[in-house]
Amino acid sequence: MIYAESAIFMETGQYHDHYTRPLSSNVSNESINALSTITNNGTNVDALALAGQNIVQPVAQAIGNVNIVNGWSTKRFSFVIEVVVEEHLHTTRQVITGFTDHGDISFAGSVDPNMKMYINNVLTLEVTKQVGINGSRDVVNVRNNYQVLNDGCAHNATNYSPDTVTSYPSINSKTYSLRPSDVFDKMGAVHEAGEYGTVVYDTRSDFSNGIHLSNRANNSPAHYTSKILSGYNSALNQVDYGDLTGNTSDWASNYVRDSIAQEDPFLKYLASSTNFQVNAWLTYGEMCSVVGNLDTVANFMLMSPSPYTSPVDMTNKEGEYWSDSTMETVMANTLVAAVPAVMSDTLIQNIAFTIDTTGIGDEPIFTIPDSGFVKSLVKNVNLENFITLFADRMKSIVIRDVCQGNRIPLRLHMYVDIFSETKIFLSVNGNPEVMYVYPTFCDSVVSSMVVKDEQRLTNIAHDLENLTVNVCNTDTNARGF
Repeated sequence: MIYAESAIFMETGQYHDHYTRPLSSNVSNESINALSTITNNGTNVDALALAGQNIVQPVAQAIGNVNIVNGWSTKRFSFVIEVVVEEHLHTTRQVITGFTDHGDISFAGSVDPNMKMYINNVLTLEVTKQVGINGSRDVVNVRNNYQVLNDGCAHNATNYSPDTVTSYPSINSKTYSLRPSDVFDKMGAVHEAGEYGTVVYDTRSDFSNGIHLSNRANNSPAHYTSKILSGYNSALNQVDYGDLTGNTSDWASNYVRDSIAQEDPFLKYLASSTNFQVNAWLTYGEMCSVVGNLDTVANFMLMSPSPYTSPVDMTNKEGEYWSDSTMETVMANTLVAAVPAVMSDTLIQNIAFTIDTTGIGDEPIFTIPDSGFVKSLVKNVNLENFITLFADRMKSIVIRDVCQGNRIPLRLHMYVDIFSETKIFLSVNGNPEVMYVYPTFCDSVVSSMVVKDEQRLTNIAHDLENLTVNVCNTDTNARGF
């Protein structure tokens, strides 16, 4: 049984065009030596957050436009649905977010049953009872936090310029995800092809079987590199314990692999009763069939959701263009990918904060100027401890990523609603402040985890293989890489 505890559909505004900036890798002897020292030959991956080594980053130069269904100038609904999935003796609470293809409802309030719904993110919550002297209370934590990736965004890419392709690719050419498991899978396929002298057709990283789930934390460059090193080390330990079946990259891929839709409590029902797995969308009518009370609890809001977001009736588009290759634009791209991941993990829906790294010392100054704007992702949750955790992660991980270990002076003001939009005001190296506006509700559409160029995946796999082999100080011949 599946039912919705709440469902909010919020009208969105219009936005500048967006561009694909897939991940790229930058591995050198200097970076290998630095990481070997900092991480104690790959054994202390937690130290990566302090390293300030940009091993993996979205490309600085945008390589093509990314479209959204019906275009960025179309008003639509973003939605957040809190569902409860009851099966056998187990109950799961999940928060489903996404967007629609249009935003029209009738004067009588009726919703088009054929309106397409695209799921952007799935958050699975873990609720436990904590008993104290004042009785029991529910403690809510995040179990899983996944972006839903599909090849639709890359198939809609125009003016695409892959590193190694000079002609415009066919719309039927394949699209690939760049998750850590995909990198290890590509390592294994390359080695297998070299060993047997054959072409290996590996569909694990393309979208032949439909949508992919990607852990939100993959959007943090430090976490991504940490996951690669820890997965490789875990695989080496498995080999050391005598299980020599397969090669090291296969073991590593298993250790870092994200879930699939058929393993998710809610998505598996969509996959079995609709074409969501393949299409990456379902209709409002189909969603109502799966979530029986959705049409009853759905609340459609035709208004601006917060004082920090853009008025929905405005026709001009705010902020700088996302096609620029300035340091500010590159930083903004990293921020809009990493900050919502930290917010989701700390159960924060809305927050406004400032960060200043221009002072004396290594510690960024973090402040929340408007505590009234902070809002919880779920009901009845005290955010005090979560806000502290959010601030710690921002200072110790995200800002160190953005500022290369706090070496670049930055003043940042950021207003984020993960179900609506993000506004960024940033000044780098004392330069004038620049503003960016970003539609957070559909950030999987422009995810750096998706690329329409297999060679980029191969290049990253090659670079990160060199990194793992040298940082972890191993003998790949002995280990069976």
